[in-house]
Amino acid sequence: MNVDDLITLDDGKEYILLFKSVDGNDNYFLGVEAINNEPTENYEVFKEIVENGESSVEEVTDEALLEKLLDDFEDQFDNEEE
Repeated sequence: MNVDDLITLDDGKEYILLFKSVDGNDNYFLGVEAINNEPTENYEVFKEIVENGESSVEEVTDEALLEKLLDDFEDQFDNEEE
């Protein structure tokens, strides 16, 4: 799973992965919901789960972790703008 990938959740919603952050051995992604391959204003933070060589995601709900990850994603965005 990489930045710029388009993923589809079990509910059929699609997300474009914008930024990646690594915390310990875990990969996290900031994704924007896409409708007809066009970004919307809905964002989610996902944790990558790898089992038997297959990747899936789960939404991050831990507030402290979310705050840390969002700070990192914001820093990455700021660095891209420079």
